Amino acid sequence: MEDEYGYIRDKSTEELITIIEKEIDMDVTVEAMIELSDRDERKTLELGIKLLKNNEGDTYFQAMIFDIIYSFDYCKVLECLIGRKDNIEAYLIGHIMEIMAIRGEKEVHSGYINYIIKQYCLLDANEKNKIVEQYNDFVDEFKVSFK
Repeated sequence: MEDEYGYIRDKSTEELITIIEKEIDMDVTVEAMIELSDRDERKTLELGIKLLKNNEGDTYFQAMIFDIIYSFDYCKVLECLIGRKDNIEAYLIGHIMEIMAIRGEKEVHSGYINYIIKQYCLLDANEKNKIVEQYNDFVDEFKVSFK
């Protein structure tokens, strides 16, 4: 797959931004985001937040975008998720929980944790079962207690 998208590396920064903004093909967009992230973290974060906030692409695409931009400014990324009009699907919420638990950002605002738990609670039982391991790790890592 790397060779298939090798031409992305030869694109200018402006061309990468155009590819991402047009978002014609999710795989090409992800490759362009990865390349742009090596060149301009600020612009990558800005574009990634826009994609997540607007619920662009499918849940797997959103998880890849989350991976690319989370380390740049996880507070801004989590804030953009809270600002979404749409709920977060099971795969993405599980992925977010997994990444947050692995990285264990202790200074995460409790509002973000509460929002993630709220999104999990909105899932139906079948969807919850698909990500129960990530949920349990998340609850353990952030010492979530239910009163």
